[in-house]
Amino acid sequence: MYVIVVMGLFINTTRLGAVAVDYFDAAVAHVPGIGSVYESFRQMSDVMLEEDTQNFRDVKLVEFPHEGAYTLGFLTTETPPPLREPTGHDRMLTLFLPLAPNPVMGGHLVHMPADKVMGVDMTVEEGIRAVVTSGVAVSGGSGGAGAANGLSEEQPGRWAASNTPTNS
Repeated sequence: MYVIVVMGLFINTTRLGAVAVDYFDAAVAHVPGIGSVYESFRQMSDVMLEEDTQNFRDVKLVEFPHEGAYTLGFLTTETPPPLREPTGHDRMLTLFLPLAPNPVMGGHLVHMPADKVMGVDMTVEEGIRAVVTSGVAVSGGSGGAGAANGLSEEQPGRWAASNTPTNS
C-alpha cells in the first residue's frame, strides 16, 4: 500500500512522473487491438474526472431502457443535422447515459427527440454523484446532497474513519 501512495505522489507532484505517464499512455496506445480501447477509456475518464469541464451541460431524465423506466442522462450537445435529418425530427438532443457505478466503463450514447427528454433539478455534479453511488447519494435538487434523500457529504468520511484499522 505504501508503494502505491508513494507512486501516486511521485506521479502527481513531479514533472518526471507526468512524463512517465505520457510514455506509458503512448506505449499502450500502440498495442494493436488494445490501444484504441485504452484510448477510448482514457478519454472518457478524463471527461468524467475533470472538474472544470463543460462537456456535460445539463442533467436530463429519459425513458430508457424501456417504457416506464427512467435513466439519468447528461446532455452533451444538440444532435447534428447528419444524424437528425434522417429521423424526421426538427430538434434532437445527444445524451450520454452512464452505467452505474462506474460511468468511465461505459454507457449509452443516444440521440433523442427533444420532446422525449425531461429536465431535472440537479447539477451535473449531483447527477454524477447519483450514478457513481448507484443512487444512494441522490439529492433533492436545488443544490446540495440532502441526508433525507441519500448520503450526507459527511457520512462517507465517518464510515471511512470508523472502518480504519487501529494499531492497538
